[in-house]
Amino acid sequence: MCVIDAVSTIDFRIRLAGDDDIDACVAVCAANYPGDILLHEIEEYRGFLAEKPYAPSPYFVVEIDGAVVACGGVAIDGEAAHLCWGLVHPDWHGRGLGTALVNHRLNWSKSQPGLKAVELYTSQRQCTFYERFGFETTKVTKDGLGPDFDRYDMTLSL
Repeated sequence: MCVIDAVSTIDFRIRLAGDDDIDACVAVCAANYPGDILLHEIEEYRGFLAEKPYAPSPYFVVEIDGAVVACGGVAIDGEAAHLCWGLVHPDWHGRGLGTALVNHRLNWSKSQPGLKAVELYTSQRQCTFYERFGFETTKVTKDGLGPDFDRYDMTLSL
């Protein structure tokens, strides 16, 4: 059991994703449409999972009662780790699972020798979430992810 905050506990586990998790991860992604995900991103995400461009870096899933409810990865590029495709099923938003997953990926990144920063990009809908972890916005591109989805490039120094 993992403690999320002082008033609630959720029994969940974070583990490495496998090929058999692709459909469940895509379902988490699709559940965030419309609102946080653009329609074209769902198939892009499926391709990302199938191609594993982040390998050998990890992609994690969060499970509750055997069901995948969140997922997110890390990709290493030189001296930077990149948080990629962090998603939480909308039924579980606001319950601390996204925070737990970000912390898990940050801790993994900090354990890797030679890394100096963690980077990511997100939209205006999630940038304040990442600011809570110390990420700073380095660039904003209007409509950079799609119509009404500005791209926020963010960095956290290690």
